[in-house]
Amino acid sequence: MPNTMTYILKIKLGILCLFLLFSARALAQLNTYRSTVVDQENLPVPGATVQEVGTQNYAVTDSNGEFIIETNAENFELRISFIGFEPVEIAVSEGILPERIEFKTTAIELGEAVITALGIERESQTMTSSIETIEPRQLTDVPLTNVVNSLAGQVAGVQITNGSSGVGSSSRIIIRGENSLSGSNQPLFVLDGVPISNEMISSDLFNNGPGIQEVDYGNGIAEINPDDIASMTVLKGPGSAALYGSRAANGVVVINTKRGAKKSGIGVTTSSSLTFEGLLTLPDYQNVYGGGSNGQYEFADGAGGGVNDGGISSFGPLMDGRLIRQFDGPSIAADGTIVRGGDVAARTMADGNLTDISPTPWLARPNNIRNFFETGVTSQHNVAIHSATEAGNLRLSYSNLRNDGILPNTNLERDGVAFGFDRKFGNKLTVHAYGNFINSRSENRPNLGYGFENVMYGFNWTGRQVNMQSLRNYWQAGREDEQQFNQNYLWVTNPYLTLFENTNSFDKKRVFGNISANYGFTQNLSLRLRSGVDTYADQREFRRAFSTISKPFGSFRRDDLNFLEINKDVLLTYKNRLDENWKYEVSAGANRMDQKMNYAFAEAAQLAVPGVYTLANSRAPLFGRSEAFRKRINSLYALANFGYRSTLFIDLNVR
Repeated sequence: MPNTMTYILKIKLGILCLFLLFSARALAQLNTYRSTVVDQENLPVPGATVQEVGTQNYAVTDSNGEFIIETNAENFELRISFIGFEPVEIAVSEGILPERIEFKTTAIELGEAVITALGIERESQTMTSSIETIEPRQLTDVPLTNVVNSLAGQVAGVQITNGSSGVGSSSRIIIRGENSLSGSNQPLFVLDGVPISNEMISSDLFNNGPGIQEVDYGNGIAEINPDDIASMTVLKGPGSAALYGSRAANGVVVINTKRGAKKSGIGVTTSSSLTFEGLLTLPDYQNVYGGGSNGQYEFADGAGGGVNDGGISSFGPLMDGRLIRQFDGPSIAADGTIVRGGDVAARTMADGNLTDISPTPWLARPNNIRNFFETGVTSQHNVAIHSATEAGNLRLSYSNLRNDGILPNTNLERDGVAFGFDRKFGNKLTVHAYGNFINSRSENRPNLGYGFENVMYGFNWTGRQVNMQSLRNYWQAGREDEQQFNQNYLWVTNPYLTLFENTNSFDKKRVFGNISANYGFTQNLSLRLRSGVDTYADQREFRRAFSTISKPFGSFRRDDLNFLEINKDVLLTYKNRLDENWKYEVSAGANRMDQKMNYAFAEAAQLAVPGVYTLANSRAPLFGRSEAFRKRINSLYALANFGYRSTLFIDLNVR
């Protein structure tokens, strides 16, 4: 009986619990809410997450952008999120939820926006060929005098070769490997959608007469201030570069300039850097044998009058401290004054006053070449003023570079002023303008290549016993501007005279920029007109002093180089969707490129008066030449991009 009573009691308790549960369910009845999520083009957004804030209650939109969520609350918040859109928070009050909820595109897209061919902005995920973008921080963290060098190690598969002539030298960039044995393998550089010149025009390019040894004046892109660059995109694939034609056969580097930052009032940005550089390495010189031949050497006049003193080989005596007559040994001149041996040698050749040179210890000087170099110093300063509103933006910047090289008396100075402007006129017209004025100049750029005008080449023939400090005073006593002081007078020019007297100066003034207008007829159809210019005037002067080995009577040469390139283009673009899965963008346009270059030089191959560097001071007829080049390219092009669910893309280009 007690067991029966216990069983009946359990049944009653179970029934009571079920009654209480159904009562609670009735008291807290679930409410069902429905809505549709769309984007700014009123298209459904499938896969968006819908969450009741503060709970673990979730829902997901279907292929039509619709969702259903159930909750027992009437006043709550929904948070709706999806990659590529700004999250939306909806407050539901008294059970009322909007029938449609609109997403806004976020500032950070799933596909990062990049500037590609013709200045068109695309999402990186829609690109069907290889591209890579370099952010401005990567160009300015360690500012270099040549912005191309900043790309080293930043872009996969791109090779950067620094110039070999030191201060202001050009740099070489190869994107898709070597494509030509005779032509240039450099890519095309494009600034704000307009090609600009990166050519290095050498002064010996048009020279048919007695010329000079090669001088590196730097490549054109080196003149762009890294602080003015907003992004740099390397188009490595042929599909991306095809729209620029044959000039882009080696790839394209697209540079996008900075705009004014959106701030209240006016913003000012400044940056400064100071860099020191020194010599890293030298050839592994031997320090056992000095100059001369067959173990013998003795200086008399440095032109063969002594024992093997006219040659430049280093098979002379062991450098063990023995006493040998050398070019800088002390000697008593005819008037009784103590002078250097080389001075006496020159007087001997001039007036026959033979004077004996006292022998000095024949010792190795392991650092004679290294001590020739100095500490290079580079200072860079930049200041920018910028402002922006809803209607447009403005940016003005000034850059300043001063660079002294590790070779004595080599330098580079550069000043630049850049101006950027964007303006909206109503809802349809947008105008952009950019301009840059750059003045690059130098009192001396070093020679390079094979020959004694390149001091590095001369060092390969300099005996290890030579005291370089003795060569600092590079004129013969009493024969300034006329006769050098040196350890050899047949083959080698004093390296200090080469750098301080045989100078290669230049003064280049360059202007480049562009202006464009974009008109949106509708949300889908737009037209862009654009024109860009790149022009510069470059004046170069080459001085060669009396007694220079290759030019015993000196010389003076002046080069004038003028360059102009104008690009004009038009582009009509239409973009739309076929349905919720397919979207497309098609463009058609035309371009005209006009290029002009005028080159002229005149040279006084021999000077009448030492130390006077003018064309009028010539003892022989002047030599010169002038040439003019003209080039025009007319182009038509079209491109189309189709995308399926932001996953599959098709690109079509024709030019």
